Amino acid sequence: MRLLVLAAGCLLATAAEPPLPSLAAEPVRDGSAIRIRNTATVPLSAFIVEIVDYPGNRFRMVQDELWGQPIASGQQREYRTAALMPGAVPEYLKVQAAIYSDGTTAGQLTHIAILLDGRRISLRGIRAVLDRVSSASPLENAHIIASLQAWKETIAPELRFVVDTAIRIVKSEGVAAMVDEYKRAERLLASSKPDLH
Repeated sequence: MRLLVLAAGCLLATAAEPPLPSLAAEPVRDGSAIRIRNTATVPLSAFIVEIVDYPGNRFRMVQDELWGQPIASGQQREYRTAALMPGAVPEYLKVQAAIYSDGTTAGQLTHIAILLDGRRISLRGIRAVLDRVSSASPLENAHIIASLQAWKETIAPELRFVVDTAIRIVKSEGVAAMVDEYKRAERLLASSKPDLH
C-alpha cells in the first residue's frame, strides 16, 4: 500500500511540471535561426535559451510573449538573432526555463526568477510612467517627451527601457496612444501567472 501511495505521489509530481519546450537552431545569413516548439498542453508565454558548457562563448535569449501571442500547444515559432554561435553549436543550446500561460513553470528556478523579475520590473516601470504622465500638465507630446527624457536620467537603469519605449510611442503615435498601450500592458502584467506579488 505504501508503495502505491509513493508511486501515485511521483506521478502527481511529474504531472505538475510541464515539459520544457523543444528547440532547434541553424545558421542563417547574418546570424542564427532558433525554433522553439511548445510541447506542453497549454500556451507558452516566456522562456530563456542559453548556450551551456561551451568554452569561451556565451549566449542568452530571454523571450516574453505576454505582449504578443503566446505559443500554442504543439506550435513552433522561429526567432532570428544576429549571434552566430547558436546556429554554429546547436547541441550546446538549451532551454533553461519556461513559463506557461496557466502559471506553471519548468526548468531552473534561477532562470524562472529572471523571467518573473523582468515582468516585475516592467510592471513597476509602466506604473511609474503612467503616474508621471497623469500628473503632467500640459499633456502635449513635446512636453511629455521632454519630461520623460529628463526623468529617465534620474531612475534606475533597469527601468529606462520602459521610459524609452514610452517616448518612442509618444513620438510616433501621441500621448493618448502611449497611455492606452501602457494601460493594456499593465493589465496583462498584473493578471499574468504566476502572480507577480
